[in-house]
Amino acid sequence: LVYVNDIVITGSDFGLLQQAKHLLCQELQTNDLGQLGDEISDPSSYRRMVGRLIYLTETRPYIVHAVNILSQFMHKPCQSYLDTALRLLLYLKASPSQGFLLSF
Repeated sequence: LVYVNDIVITGSDFGLLQQAKHLLCQELQTNDLGQLGDEISDPSSYRRMVGRLIYLTETRPYIVHAVNILSQFMHKPCQSYLDTALRLLLYLKASPSQGFLLSF
């Protein structure tokens, strides 16, 4: 039994790449996740955004898992992670009344 978490297939001949992926899909249970995401040119904005999301996890613990995953890519974020962080912010903006009421 062999378990492979991720595999990247690369080359210059697109047709040959498609054939290789097709053969792998016939023999193994695979998921094609598409092309690798492009790195963003200025990762500092992504880092600031994720830092603010980490701060928000204090009052919104239901976003901890998503923020944890986003924070794993602080060193080299790509466009898809930035899009995901923006989607999370839009979700939070749409639900401003969610949170905890702490009374003493």
